[in-house]
Amino acid sequence: MSRVLPLLALSLLAASPALAEDDEVGGGATILVGPGYWAEDGPARLRVSVRGEAEIATEDAVGFAVVLPVDIASSGSDGFGWEVNRMLVEVVPSARLRVAPASPVRAYVDAGVGPWFQLTQTETIFGDAESQRSGFMTTAALGLEFGKTEPNSLAVVLEPIRARTYFVNEDDKVRADYGGMVGLGYRF
Repeated sequence: MSRVLPLLALSLLAASPALAEDDEVGGGATILVGPGYWAEDGPARLRVSVRGEAEIATEDAVGFAVVLPVDIASSGSDGFGWEVNRMLVEVVPSARLRVAPASPVRAYVDAGVGPWFQLTQTETIFGDAESQRSGFMTTAALGLEFGKTEPNSLAVVLEPIRARTYFVNEDDKVRADYGGMVGLGYRF
């Protein structure tokens, strides 16, 4: 699994400029970091998100793009004689609606659906165990971009609200996570 993640991120970043080579299509890549919190009891997660973007249509007032994020989150908890570490990988293609796409301050709304995978390692004084879970999830976000829109320019990205809903395979339980992120974006 640890070898697959860098390959996913590399292919994501490599695909974005290829899509953006057409004069009609813009693109970019973003790296974000931030916390995630369960809506119910559970440990907070540290998240890193690498996102590639390809613009589909851009007008004066609004723009539409497709975003392919690869999110990695980790969390842990411990007690007397035990420790649990979790790593979560999410690949959730999203549609993005951007307001005022040519402005130095742009707002966006994301909505997407895709798979997630979780690896859990439990260490106790009686021995160690590993387990895996997977399923599909939905996500929605509101964010702001601050910076130029020309190719080869940087932007600061602030995503104060992102909600995620996890559907677990072979389980009727639905879990919700919310949080925010901050990072840098680069336009191709």
